[in-house]
Amino acid sequence: MATTTSDDIKKLENQLLELQKENNGLLKIISHDIRSPFNKIHAFIQLMKMEEDNLNTNQLEYLDNMHIAVMSGLELVRNMHDVKVVEDDKMDIKKEQCDLNLIITKAIQNFDPLAELKNTRVHFNSNCKNPLVLADPYYLQRAIENVISNAVKFTSESKPINVELKLEDKIYSISFTNFGQNIPMEELDLLFKKFSKLSPKPTKGEGSSGLGLFLTHKFLEKMDGEIFYQNQEKGMTTFVIQLPS
Repeated sequence: MATTTSDDIKKLENQLLELQKENNGLLKIISHDIRSPFNKIHAFIQLMKMEEDNLNTNQLEYLDNMHIAVMSGLELVRNMHDVKVVEDDKMDIKKEQCDLNLIITKAIQNFDPLAELKNTRVHFNSNCKNPLVLADPYYLQRAIENVISNAVKFTSESKPINVELKLEDKIYSISFTNFGQNIPMEELDLLFKKFSKLSPKPTKGEGSSGLGLFLTHKFLEKMDGEIFYQNQEKGMTTFVIQLPS
């Protein structure tokens, strides 16, 4: 039986370091070099849409589908980068007082173009004045955007998406409700696991990597928050983010 020597262990350690370097190099390509052509394609789509009076119905539909594909690609690139940051425990959390009304509004605005492509809107209702939480503004907005993205992808076309902020017992609750396919009870354990794919599918061919909810869960953990699925009546899906006031 062969004996493992210290030289063998050192060799394996060096090989592991080389693989890690290659992995980090690939991540750099994904997070920067691949994002650049997606952004260029997105810009060209926007320019073409400015000439929509000269395009027929089929051509406009092709542009909408291209727009959805590009947005899905950009989201995947960003999520893959964030997964690496989370798994390497390199999240640079910088907590400060964050206005939830402002951050939720910004997150919704970022998804207005995608919602319009599905002939829907994200409605926001808040009765909270100056709802301040101690959190990292970047990661908090990313967490909220991931849930909104999920709602837009899986909502039925022309159905509204409702976001509501409430304060109860010193806990801020943000609920996100969309109308579409329910999540089967037997799949609920998979909701916040990395790369998990559930039986409900995006309703307009959007990409779904199974990373958004996983990342949201991880982001909120670092800010003393949580996310959970709230079972709803048939045809409704609600996720709730909770944060201490």
